[in-house]
Amino acid sequence: TYFVGSGADTQGNIAAANENAVHSLIGDVTRYLGVTIDSRTSVETRADVEKFQTQITESIQESSSAKVGDFSVVDRWVRDDGKQVTVFLLGRYRTAALETEKRRLAALEKERTDAVAVPERRGDELLANGRAYAAAVQYMHAALAAASSPLENASIRFERNIKKAESALSLIKLPALADDLKGSLGRQLPEPFELEVVSSANGAATPLTDVPFRITYPLLRAGGRSGT
Repeated sequence: TYFVGSGADTQGNIAAANENAVHSLIGDVTRYLGVTIDSRTSVETRADVEKFQTQITESIQESSSAKVGDFSVVDRWVRDDGKQVTVFLLGRYRTAALETEKRRLAALEKERTDAVAVPERRGDELLANGRAYAAAVQYMHAALAAASSPLENASIRFERNIKKAESALSLIKLPALADDLKGSLGRQLPEPFELEVVSSANGAATPLTDVPFRITYPLLRAGGRSGT
């Protein structure tokens, strides 16, 4: 697979024109690899790509027949029209190796993104089905992954999932099944105290199972001291 880069300098500086051509050639390769560096690119992927770019830059500037792994500059042409000098570079990357590198970089970025995106997506699906607690758990998994993620916008993902978890938990209600039950301290209730764990997601009271929670109530201890 062939790539072309060109650079010019209006002052006739061939070294400057060559450097511009190098950046142009590198840009052509990285665009093909699909690793445009922007705010969504993870720190690790960015470092990997920048290392690759540095290797090519240093090698091309050392020799017009530079080779970096399976990449090589096969031709270089200089045009000087008296007003500016322009350098053209023709690079060749072994197709099989190029495709392997492209898949590797894509997999690296997907792995970082999925660690946060997958549990967040599961949380959205669970919440849509009224399973507020299970959704909150998934949002917390996503927030935990974001907290240690190298993604550039990890802090935004962390905050978003924390808010989603809080919102999901706020939908969980504990309605008493016998709200007129009364009793006295130190005495057994006339009938068992029962409540139901429900989710008010989607505007309906959906019963929930496997939701851990703690109930505290006052106790009258010896000597008249109260406790829980």
